[in-house]
Amino acid sequence: MSIMSFSRGLALSLLWVATATAQDTDIKLTGKPYIDMDYGAFLTASIEVASGNIAQKGIAIRLDDGPGGVSQGNAFVLFDTDTMRVAGFWTGRGFINWQGIAMDGRHATHPRLVGNLMFSNGNAAGWASSRNNDNDKKGNNWKDTRLRGVDGVAYGPLPRKWAHWKGLHRQGSRVVLEYTVGRTSVREQPRLVTIGDRHVLERLLEVGPSTTPQAVQLAATTGAAVTVVDDRGKPQKRPDPRLAKSIAVLAASGGPAPGQIGLARDFTVSAWIKTTSGIGTIFSRAAVSGEWVPKGKTFFVRDGKLGFDVGWLGVVIGSRPVNDGKWHHAAVTYSHNSGQTRLFLDGRPDGAKELKSADEKNHIVRLGYTATNFMPPLNGALDDIQFFHRTLPVNDIARLARDQEIVQGRAARWTFDGDKPTKGQVPSRIANLSGGGFLGHNQGGRLVPGHRGLALSFNGQAQVRIGPRDRARPATRTNWLKKTVVASVVKGAAGARWDTTGEALRLVLPPAKTTRRISILTWQGPGQDVVATAAKLRKAPASPFWGDLARGAATQWRETVRTSMRRGDAKAPLAIDEITLPSKNPWRCWMRLGGFDYFSNASRAAVCTWQGDVWIVSGLGTALDGDDKSTAGKLTWKRVAAGLFQPLGLRIVDDQIYVLGRDQITHLVDRNDDGETDFYENFNNDAQVTEHFHEFAMDLQTDAKGNFYYMKGARHALPAVVPQHGSVIRVSADGSTSQVMANGFRAPNGLALNADGSFLSTDQEGHWTPMNRINWIRKGGFYGNMMSYVPDKTDTSYDPPLCWIHKQTDRSPSAPVWVTSDRWALPRGSLLSLSYGTGRIWRVVHEQVGNIHQGGITRLPLPELPTGIHRGRFHPDDGQLYICGLFGWSSNKTRPGGLFRIRSTGRPLNLAEGLSAVPAGLVIRFPRPLDRKLAVDAGRYNIQRWNYRRAASYGSRDYKVSDGSQGRDRVDVTGVQLSKDGRAVLLGFADMRPCMQMRVNYNIATA
Repeated sequence: MSIMSFSRGLALSLLWVATATAQDTDIKLTGKPYIDMDYGAFLTASIEVASGNIAQKGIAIRLDDGPGGVSQGNAFVLFDTDTMRVAGFWTGRGFINWQGIAMDGRHATHPRLVGNLMFSNGNAAGWASSRNNDNDKKGNNWKDTRLRGVDGVAYGPLPRKWAHWKGLHRQGSRVVLEYTVGRTSVREQPRLVTIGDRHVLERLLEVGPSTTPQAVQLAATTGAAVTVVDDRGKPQKRPDPRLAKSIAVLAASGGPAPGQIGLARDFTVSAWIKTTSGIGTIFSRAAVSGEWVPKGKTFFVRDGKLGFDVGWLGVVIGSRPVNDGKWHHAAVTYSHNSGQTRLFLDGRPDGAKELKSADEKNHIVRLGYTATNFMPPLNGALDDIQFFHRTLPVNDIARLARDQEIVQGRAARWTFDGDKPTKGQVPSRIANLSGGGFLGHNQGGRLVPGHRGLALSFNGQAQVRIGPRDRARPATRTNWLKKTVVASVVKGAAGARWDTTGEALRLVLPPAKTTRRISILTWQGPGQDVVATAAKLRKAPASPFWGDLARGAATQWRETVRTSMRRGDAKAPLAIDEITLPSKNPWRCWMRLGGFDYFSNASRAAVCTWQGDVWIVSGLGTALDGDDKSTAGKLTWKRVAAGLFQPLGLRIVDDQIYVLGRDQITHLVDRNDDGETDFYENFNNDAQVTEHFHEFAMDLQTDAKGNFYYMKGARHALPAVVPQHGSVIRVSADGSTSQVMANGFRAPNGLALNADGSFLSTDQEGHWTPMNRINWIRKGGFYGNMMSYVPDKTDTSYDPPLCWIHKQTDRSPSAPVWVTSDRWALPRGSLLSLSYGTGRIWRVVHEQVGNIHQGGITRLPLPELPTGIHRGRFHPDDGQLYICGLFGWSSNKTRPGGLFRIRSTGRPLNLAEGLSAVPAGLVIRFPRPLDRKLAVDAGRYNIQRWNYRRAASYGSRDYKVSDGSQGRDRVDVTGVQLSKDGRAVLLGFADMRPCMQMRVNYNIATA
């Protein structure tokens, strides 16, 4: 593995300004940087394929040729590196909907594919082998043994003995994926094959020797069945050992697998209601009998208004009356990603609240009834009740309120006009007009005139119990010919066979002593066209496999970009030198910097961006201040990697670049010394990723033993789902293991390692975090956020911070940084705190009393930086502080990104350097003797103190220490004593006592 560097013999084009490259001239730009950016052949993100199917570590790969990278494509495949599955294959313009915090800035959402989904595989393993499972039993085992989150969903990577992601090789505009299944090495390249207007996904597989069978899943559909036919479309009676004439067909059959309607995934309930009662149930999912229980869910009328309640979690109530004896349209929608639950009355929004909850397995669905002790049965009438397994948008709700038809995503519709009903009748069964089960069993409801036709009247005792789905019926040749199906053929898989036992297309490969190269072609289309399409695919020339991956790939970003440094004013103790970013570049890259580090030749550094890039910048350190004016302050930028998952941390070890994304720590490998990444090697992918926008992976540091450390955020306003939520994580030096070291964090933007093995980080005001804080972290500590992963924690005690930081002082602190230089304005060993929220830098003065670290912050005399700064490192050559940052949201500083040098000018910096709490008051130490007359004047000090109230609600107000009322106490300074050396003052208080926050303003001078 070679160092990421420029080869001296390369001819590089130097650009001062961006010009569209020749192949990009036809691209229509949108003006939105996250769409217009050329990401290259792939982009990594948590991407939703369909409801309930999210590739948490999805690599979206462009398959068609053309300029502009993945965002400008027309055919795509999504590969999930947790499960080694093809999560989806789709076509059409648009790629994804571009929703997400790092894209369009939206909270509580994530990207979803846009276009025509051809086929998919749900959140489960993409391969299986004859392996030892968790019970040490052998066999082809598809049971997902991954970590189950609190919500019941499987997260994180498959066990390494099952399958393990190795990394991605770049091959021109294409990629090769590498992973293992059991002990078998697999390399795979997805390709696009076109037969007329039919788009076919070709998976070129290079499968290593294996002593056991290996099975790969190609496509899956709930309730579907597999039929294997020959080249004439007739069912094969005998296995075809070479699969030369076999076609596997996956066809949706007579309905999905049995089960109750669920309310844990996206849903919408729509109904017409007429009542004069102030209370009663419309629709519920609750216990079969008895009282109201946790996870019960009910849509109802209370106090004459709509509402939706989740047992033991919360309730949302509407604002407008519905009990006037007239027909009204009522609806409730739910998004499982955010838990957002919205009420609608007569087509207009009527209330909203986050109520995220899993389902209880044994609960059932009823109309008009909830439980014996909660939300009584309905007194009124219901008509045209519809259930959708998707979150209908506002305009669709309005359409339903106008009696317009919506079919997409509808699982059930109950009306009361079938089978020649008559007024007054009590029908025993209520049919689901959408089919597939969910039959209603009526107990006492009587037919009455409805909104349209007849409705069902509930008398305060009646109910309709909704049955399960119908059981799936096996597909047959006659019905798949008339359906849209998914079909597959194979080339070069001697001895393989189709597995027809499940609801998925699966190919079983036999053991082999040598490496095999296989082509699997899968497509969606009319069943009647399957045979003709298969024949054309078999006649088509074989697709070429990739070359020698060890030789690397051709250079793709030949241009470099040159910028210069803007030198700051040197009249103050510290000056700001701005290192201009290559914001104007041929690929329209959005330069929002997430982290950086230096090579051994420290004139060069690697920089990552939030949009997934890594660049190398040359010309740093002493070169910025050289005597040669033609080169001093001149910088050269080279793009070396792209498509990573929101990287917010970077570390260089032995001149090798390691980048922290939300999905993994990636080692960038340059195989041919052209300065670009050829292999995106998975160093460690133990990360437990959910789609929640707020769980950033932040900063990357190493200790003396080579272990890596990073912080992982918790979910916003929602309880943790996986153990890593809200934690500091250690990854072993070889990348093989990881461990949670401490938790209780909310949004810890930055990390510093201490000499004694402890850590420093900051955190942000929010739920269970009354105000911003700097944490001195010990192994096993808990730092306050009950919405981090603490499922067994019953008390709310927590480790206190080193210092609280009021939001008016710094609305969003970021990385702590130790001063490691002897040539800067503060002594080596001083501690700094950077500010994402204000662009400021603070000195942290602190002390240790027993096991408690405590202290405060004082601002460095610098103007505010124009972007939110969050990473800093001292340069090993010039000894100055370099900082980088970005703007995403919640910052006063909105420039997209920046890189700066904070340079010491040699002028004295008279900041407080020590702080101690003593029984008599407060001792503040300074680096130089003070003017005695000014220092001992008690009137030159203004001190306030207060506490915060920590609770599940967001943040806290200020509360007086004296009596607990809202506000701040003013602390009178009873006297000031100056130390013998004149460098410290003791501020005397009449009642020195513990408090959470103290503000000390002073107006003094040095002697």
